[in-house]
Amino acid sequence: MVTENSELEEAYVLLPMYRNGKGGYIDRSGNLVVAPQFDRVSRFSEDLAIIGITEKNIYYELEVITKIEEITKHGYIDETGKVVIEPQFQNAGPFCEGLAYVLDGNYEPHGLYGYINHSGEMVIEPQFYEAYSFSENLAPVCLEESEDCADRWGYINKTGEIVIKPHFYDAGCFCNGLAPVCFKENSRKYLDSWGYIDREGKIVLEPQFHYAKSFSGGLAAVCVEPVEYDDEWIDVWSYIDTTGQVVLGPRLGRCSYKLRKKGYTEQVVDSYIRDADAFSEGLAAVELRVGNKWGYDGGDIRRKWGYIDKKGNLVIEPIFSLAGRFLYGLALVTPSDSEGITYIDKSGNINWNDKNQGDKKQ
Repeated sequence: MVTENSELEEAYVLLPMYRNGKGGYIDRSGNLVVAPQFDRVSRFSEDLAIIGITEKNIYYELEVITKIEEITKHGYIDETGKVVIEPQFQNAGPFCEGLAYVLDGNYEPHGLYGYINHSGEMVIEPQFYEAYSFSENLAPVCLEESEDCADRWGYINKTGEIVIKPHFYDAGCFCNGLAPVCFKENSRKYLDSWGYIDREGKIVLEPQFHYAKSFSGGLAAVCVEPVEYDDEWIDVWSYIDTTGQVVLGPRLGRCSYKLRKKGYTEQVVDSYIRDADAFSEGLAAVELRVGNKWGYDGGDIRRKWGYIDKKGNLVIEPIFSLAGRFLYGLALVTPSDSEGITYIDKSGNINWNDKNQGDKKQ
């Protein structure tokens, strides 16, 4: 099993990549390990990765095609590329704490979620409308779905037993002993309805946030309130500690960006966090709104993703359309001027991108 502290094992971490619409895997040096052949690939978790294969169902009437239906079935491969759990699920999640959630499409009308083990055995039978990964031995699940979309979320243990009653509109995973939940009791439904509970289901941080995400490394991203910025109101994000105190954001202050294009060398602009992800390996991806209402470079207002550290310093410029979490020192991003994918290190340097023709076969 790959461990974060092993430099030897880290060298063999496999990274998902795409080429000509098909996904495969490379190692950190760009060597092609698993040839592109899947319609969906994901990062490995507990030595297994989710893959998807799309099938086409063609319907005829009097020898005329009346409908073409595409269905993607999901399974899992090991680090050699061998399929160890056959593609059979409509949706699937990563393995966490020995279990993974999967969507069984045999249940009408939209399928139900259950949990499988590493052998592909269904250990918690499909019975949930939605489900997320286990964390700290608990997993958030939706047990019913009402007409007004007021989903009923609660938490189960690894035997499938309900341990926190389902009375939330939405729920996230536990971390640092806390989980974000949306309380149905709030008449405004979602606005200011998010707070945090402990593992007993007791409210620790009262519902006060527009939206809230799980903790990571002692910090959690929350949407606290809209702010007025250049004559418009925008939703902004901050980071709180486990006491609910805002420690970062939403305004990062006047940041200096070293621009690589259009002949600019440096601009100093205001920035607000428009969206935020969890911290991973000391950095967090944030979507920033920078500049004034006319745009910092004379064009549209810039809303791109970059990375900050736990002091709120911008360490990687906001130049990405999408940005993922760091794992083993690398993060998957999509540059703003590309539809492809790129891996960067924690200094923002490119480790690999899909324009490289240098991936080598082992």
